[in-house]
Amino acid sequence: MVLCLKKSGMSLLKIKEYINLALEGNNTYSKRLKMMIEQEKIVKQKIKELQEQLEYINYKKNLYKNN
Repeated sequence: MVLCLKKSGMSLLKIKEYINLALEGNNTYSKRLKMMIEQEKIVKQKIKELQEQLEYINYKKNLYKNN
C-alpha cells in the first residue's frame, strides 16, 4: 500500500498519516476514504496532463514522419 501511495505521488507525510489512521483501526475508515478520494483526484489530473503531453508528442511524430 505504501509503495502504491508513493508511486501515486502522495507525500511521505500523508502516507504516514494514512498508516497512523490504519493503525487506529476500522473507526478511521471515513478519514482514509477521504484521503483515497483526494489522491484519486490528483492521479486523474496527472493522467490527464500526461495524456495531453502524449497527444502532442504523437502530433509531432506524425508531422516529422510526413515531411
